[in-house]
Amino acid sequence: MEAVSLIRGLRDFFVTIFFVSLGTQLNFSIGDVSPLFIASVIIMVLVFKPLVTYIITQMAGYGSPTASKVAFGLTQMSEFSLILLLQGKTAGVIPQDIYSFLLLAAAGSMVITPYIMEYAPKLHEEIKRIFRIGLFSHFTIFSRKISEMQRVPEKKMHDHVIILGGGRSGKYLASELARKYTVVVVDYDPNMIAFFKTKGITAVFGNARNVEILEKLHVEKARLLVCALPDMDETMFVLDFVKHQFPKLKVFVKANYWEEAFRLYKRGADYVVLTEIIGGFVFLEHVEHFLKKGRLLEGVNMVKLKERALEEREATHGVKNLL
Repeated sequence: MEAVSLIRGLRDFFVTIFFVSLGTQLNFSIGDVSPLFIASVIIMVLVFKPLVTYIITQMAGYGSPTASKVAFGLTQMSEFSLILLLQGKTAGVIPQDIYSFLLLAAAGSMVITPYIMEYAPKLHEEIKRIFRIGLFSHFTIFSRKISEMQRVPEKKMHDHVIILGGGRSGKYLASELARKYTVVVVDYDPNMIAFFKTKGITAVFGNARNVEILEKLHVEKARLLVCALPDMDETMFVLDFVKHQFPKLKVFVKANYWEEAFRLYKRGADYVVLTEIIGGFVFLEHVEHFLKKGRLLEGVNMVKLKERALEEREATHGVKNLL
C-alpha cells in the first residue's frame, strides 16, 4: 500500500498524458466506412469478446456471476489495440477513415466500460430473465472453484441470522452473535470466508447482489437479516429485494450519513445504525469526561484489544491463494 501511494502521482500523470494524446487524435468524421464494418466492430467488441471471455471464465470453474463480471469488465478495446492501430496506419495498411473509426470505437468502449461494470450484476440478471437461460449456472462443473465456499448447510437454515458483509462491523457482529444464535455470513473475500470457518461460523462466498446466493440462504426462514455492507447501492438492492420478496423479515442496516439513513428507512429498513456518527458520539463522551474529571472514563483492555488486532490480521492476511 505504501508503494502504491508513492507512485500514485506518477501513475495519474501518465494516465492524463495517455487520454489527452488519445483525445487529440479523435476524428468524428469517419468518411466512407461501410455500415457493415461498423456493425461488425460493435458486435465483436460488445458481444463476441465478452461472450468468449464469459465462456472461458466459466470453463475455468469460477461460476456465472464471476464470469459475468469478468466479461463485462473486458467490454472494451484494449490499449494494445491502439498500438496496433498506430503501427498499421504508419505502415499504410490501415486507411485514415478506418483508423479514425477504430480509434473512436476504442475511446467509446473505454468510456462506457465503467458504467457497464457498475450495473454488471443487474445486466447479468436481466440477460437471464430476458433470454430465460441459466447461463450454465445449473452445471456444477462451471462453478467447481467456488462451490465449496458457497455450500450451505441446509439443516442450519432455520431461525438463523444472516449477516451480509464480513468487514469490521459484520465480523464483530458474527463473532458475538454466533455464541447464542445460528449465524450465516456472506462475503466476497475468500480470506474472510476461511477466517469465519476456522471460528466455526457458517460463511458463504458471494456478492450480496447475487439473488441466487440469497435464495440459497433460505431468507424466508431467517430470524433476522443484518446488512453490514460498505456500498450503499448494494444495500439498497438487498433491501428492495428482501422487502419485496419477504416483507415480514426484519432488516437491520448500517449507514454513514443521516441522508443515507432517511433513504434506507423510506425503502423499508426496520432499523438503521449510523456507525460513524455513533462512534463520534462515544468519542466525544470520552473526551468530555477526561476534560471534566481529568481521568479516563474507563481503562483500555489491552488484552482484548490485542486479540481483536490479531483477529483482524488473521482475517486479512491469514489465507492466500484460496481459489
